[in-house]
Parts: sequence; structure tokens; C-alpha cells
Amino acid sequence: MSLKALSLRRSFCCGNVAYFASATASKQKNIVFLGSPQVSLPVLDVLLDASRVPSSIFRLAAIVTQPPSRRDRGRKVMPSPVAQRALDKGFPQDIIFTPERAGEDSVSGIEAGVAAGLPVVGVTTRNPEQSLVDAGASLLIKDFEDPKLWTAIEASLKKE
Repeated sequence: MSLKALSLRRSFCCGNVAYFASATASKQKNIVFLGSPQVSLPVLDVLLDASRVPSSIFRLAAIVTQPPSRRDRGRKVMPSPVAQRALDKGFPQDIIFTPERAGEDSVSGIEAGVAAGLPVVGVTTRNPEQSLVDAGASLLIKDFEDPKLWTAIEASLKKE
């Protein structure tokens, strides 16, 4: 990735912090939580609890975590610690996504973003373009230096 692309990406990601913090309860922002290991549970707990408060500025719209795997002595197939905690706290199972590999080129990742009500950029490195469009990708690019991405980012920043 070029230095220009990296700095533009960094300013886009970090430049929206104040915007999210200034949201009101009537304009809740959707959050997608990505995590799997035990160490991420305290963060998930805080997000789950805070998103249930009516005056919260966000809502936890989806969770993306590792798929179930064999664990413990009996080698039983069990959900990741994050998925299990979310289920235990009553989070709907249909918006807990467990892709083999999460990322912009993952159909499951795109579906998670769409379920959260977010615009999603699909990267056409691994899946056919049509499967990414069918999953709900708002924009398709070949990599993060694709001019279409930077045009879309700049247009988004001008709207704010």
C-alpha cells in the first residue's frame, strides 16, 4: 500500500471518532464486534450491556467470531468464547457470524456489515464479484489502492 493510500486510510478511519462520539440516542450508530479469544470477553460484556441502555449512542448490530471448534477433553464442537458469551447474554444467534476467514473479501464479513446497516466494500480477491454483490456489497474494488475506493471515501468525508 502506498504512503498516500495508508495516510488517507488512517485519516478516514480515525477522523470519524468525533462524529461517532457526538451521536445522540435517537441516532444510534451500529457497531459490529469482531473477536474470538477469551481476552476479548470483557470488551464484549461492556458493549452488550451498554448497547441495551436506551440512551446509548450505539447498538451492537452483529458479532463476527471464529467458527465452532473442537475443545476440551471430550473434543466436543463448541462455539468460540465470544459466541458463547453473546448467546448466554441473549444476543440473537442469527446475527452472530462465524466465517472461516473474516475480511473484506469474505461473503460472511460482507453479510455481517450489511446486517449492521453499514455500507460494505467488497474486495474481489477471493470470491466472484456476483457473490459479493449478492451478499450486499455497496462497492467492489480489486485492492485498497483502487481509485474507486478513494473516490468513495473522499465523497463520504465531504458529506459530513
